[in-house]
Amino acid sequence: MADRCTGDAACGVNLIANLSKVADNIRGVAGAVGLRPYTVSIIKVRWTGGRRGDGVPEVIDTLMLDPTPLVSSISDLDQRLESYGLATMGIVQVSEISLRYDEDVLLGNDEDGTPPADDVEVFYEIALRTSLQGDPVLRRFTPVSTPAYDPGNLQYSIRLTAARGGRDRYTGLPQ
Repeated sequence: MADRCTGDAACGVNLIANLSKVADNIRGVAGAVGLRPYTVSIIKVRWTGGRRGDGVPEVIDTLMLDPTPLVSSISDLDQRLESYGLATMGIVQVSEISLRYDEDVLLGNDEDGTPPADDVEVFYEIALRTSLQGDPVLRRFTPVSTPAYDPGNLQYSIRLTAARGGRDRYTGLPQ
């Protein structure tokens, strides 16, 4: 006999979980045909000096969000010449993030909710990927807000602010 919902809340959670898989499949098509040319990844970097910013950074984890989320307002980013070079400034909105991820993952915590260690830095990376372009610019961002859970639209969304630094587009090593 099939499992049956025992209450309205349980039925609603199951329905949202099933519908979110359908939404992921539809969003996957948009990415596959090139309507979502940006990749969005959560990068974890460990610093060899024992705390963030000390020593040499080493990439320890890269989670590319799949299906590709919708990136809005990236054209609103500004480029400014600073003493250390060209700096990207501004805020982007990343929405239609799959509900298979949870708030902890989207904030860079471990799956059990443990925040990053003192020597681990977490940031988002957005890169334009097209067949017309070689190695893309790897733009670095940090969250401005907590991820917003939106079950009615079967998504998470998060606002990100441009951050200094990033990874070298050719080697992938932190700068």
